[in-house]
Amino acid sequence: MGDNEISLLFANDDVYVIRDSGQEKADLNADLLLLVSTAGKKENCEEIMNRLLQSLASLNKNICARYDLPVILSLRQNCRRIAVMGFSPEQTGLHADLSFNKVYYFKEKYILLAEDLITIDKDAGKKKQFWKLLQELLSCGD
Repeated sequence: MGDNEISLLFANDDVYVIRDSGQEKADLNADLLLLVSTAGKKENCEEIMNRLLQSLASLNKNICARYDLPVILSLRQNCRRIAVMGFSPEQTGLHADLSFNKVYYFKEKYILLAEDLITIDKDAGKKKQFWKLLQELLSCGD
């Protein structure tokens, strides 16, 4: 098992149920699913997310963004690339030793765990690093 792979032995997502809805169906066809924790600052996050989505539009990829969706639920989706922003490693529900700014492979999915959008937006170095990691994530599994 590689350094960026998460062992299946440490995760248990059987207690969650996903209801069939239009939102989940949209996620099925996405090249990238962005999961954002707003931490009570949804208005600020939406403004930053709109700018991010405009930047990502240049990559010609199908991207879905979801706010405050539990990370573990996203593993049930068919989308193979997931960027998780603003959730601490402990909040992911994966029960593995995770850190920010790294792409992981888990259950046939590539997951980028990043700091919250507001923190990234305030620091030019973090923005550059996040953009580089997003591009790495989008190239995974091709």
